[in-house]
Amino acid sequence: METKHLSFRTQGMDVRLDGSLNNFTSPAVDIQANIDHIKLEQISAYIPDVLEKAQIKISGEADGQLHYKGLLLSPQQADIEATALLKNATLTPHQWTQPITGISGRINYAPNLVRWQNLQGTFKKEVYRLTGELADFSRPVLKTTVASPKLNCEGHFNILHSAVQII
Repeated sequence: METKHLSFRTQGMDVRLDGSLNNFTSPAVDIQANIDHIKLEQISAYIPDVLEKAQIKISGEADGQLHYKGLLLSPQQADIEATALLKNATLTPHQWTQPITGISGRINYAPNLVRWQNLQGTFKKEVYRLTGELADFSRPVLKTTVASPKLNCEGHFNILHSAVQII
C-alpha cells in the first residue's frame, strides 16, 4: 500500500505523510512525515523517562520531519532520521535557577548521531549560539562551539561511563 500527500491535523499539529506499507502480518514501512506546529509539551508525554533522567522540562514549538524505514514492531532496528526546527522553545533544567528561553535552530538525528546547527537561546539575558554534534552513543564524542558576545569557545569531549576526556 502506498500514499502520497496524506494530510491530517491532530492535537493542533499539521501532518503530511508520504510512503509505503508492506506485509500486514509483519508490517514494514518506508514513511516520510512532515509535521508543523509540534507542541513540545505534548511530545514530552511520550518521553517522560528521558526527561526525568536528564532532569529537564521542555516547552514551545517546532516543525519536524521524520523518515522511518523498517519493521513497525522493531523500531530499534529501523533506519530512523529526524529533523526538528525549534521555534521559541524553552528548556528548564531542574537544578538551574533560570530557564534557557527563546531557543531556535535545527537539530538533526540519524542513527548514532545528533547534530545541532545555529541553535540559539537566551540564558540570564545573554544570547548563546551553538553548533555541534554528539556521535557514537556507546562511547559518546561531543563536539560543539558556543558563542556569545562575551564568550567564544570550542569543545571536544570523549565520554566513557562517568569519565570525561576533554580534548
